[in-house]
Amino acid sequence: ERGDNEQAEALYRTLLSSSSSPPVTALVNFGRLLAGVKQNLTGADEMFQRALNASPSCLPALVSRAEVQLGMGEVETAEECLQAALRKAPKDVDALCAYAALMEREFEDTEGAERMYRKALSACSGGDRRRRVRVLCRYAGLLASVKQDYKRAEELVEEALAIDPSVKGGVKFLEMVRSKQLVGRALPPSLSSHVSLPQGGAAGAGGEGEVDLDAIIEWFQSACSLECEQAKSRWGRTEEEEAKEAIRRIELYASQALERIKAVDKDVRVRIEELKETCRAVDKMRQERKEEERREEERRREWRQEERREEERRQEEKKTSNPFLSSPRINQTDHSTGLGSLFGFNLNPSAAA
Repeated sequence: ERGDNEQAEALYRTLLSSSSSPPVTALVNFGRLLAGVKQNLTGADEMFQRALNASPSCLPALVSRAEVQLGMGEVETAEECLQAALRKAPKDVDALCAYAALMEREFEDTEGAERMYRKALSACSGGDRRRRVRVLCRYAGLLASVKQDYKRAEELVEEALAIDPSVKGGVKFLEMVRSKQLVGRALPPSLSSHVSLPQGGAAGAGGEGEVDLDAIIEWFQSACSLECEQAKSRWGRTEEEEAKEAIRRIELYASQALERIKAVDKDVRVRIEELKETCRAVDKMRQERKEEERREEERRREWRQEERREEERRQEEKKTSNPFLSSPRINQTDHSTGLGSLFGFNLNPSAAA
């Protein structure tokens, strides 16, 4: 953690300032802290130089200074430190790994780097398991990235993970080298003019393109067969069995992949049919609801018409039962005559006389 590193730096500085001849171990550890955590290569190199001044044959100081010098671009100084370390201890694992990295990156001597890694593996065969894991991972990186020997790289990473399953990035690296063993093998460039991947059917008017899985299987089998023939001519009979094994692995993975594709395709088709059936059911429900709404509107319309007819009947009945509404209009200028005529007597005395 950052807080611990800051505290460690403060403690180292206090220790170094309080003593004119600090312990070599403290100088080396402080230098590693400055180089690895603080990225202060100049300060780290100063610490390693002080450690070597106190103990010129200190292996950790020689190896660490070589790594710092390599990071600063001082290749010659780095090589001198590593050679001095290996003269003192030819089987020192850290020195061998550092020299392998130097030969790989600066001298582009992959064969020499591989020899160093092999020596390092031999040196730590029965010793520090942590160091062996580090050597295995670095060696695997060289084999995979430079020599493209993915099979051997896979074996080394598997061994590292067997020792320490928590190796950072180990599982991801293992998946990478396994996939690299298949990339480009089903259809190598030399066969590109002989075999081509079948395309899906072109979508017509209102139609959909479909992938012919059987055609893909046939294509893959043809590609594998041709690859095997090409492998015989390229590698010779001594490696024919290895080529056949590689083809068998390709066919196995391809068969598994195609089975998955078929299963997924079948599942997708079933789900599409289920979705279509659901859509049809929904459409049917919508039509039924529209029909029900139409019938309901028709019933409401008939009910409103029936109400109007009932209202008209009531009005007609009122006119029939009310004499005021059924008799002729009363003369408004002669109310007495009108009322007398209506009720059978005359309210106007003069008219009676």
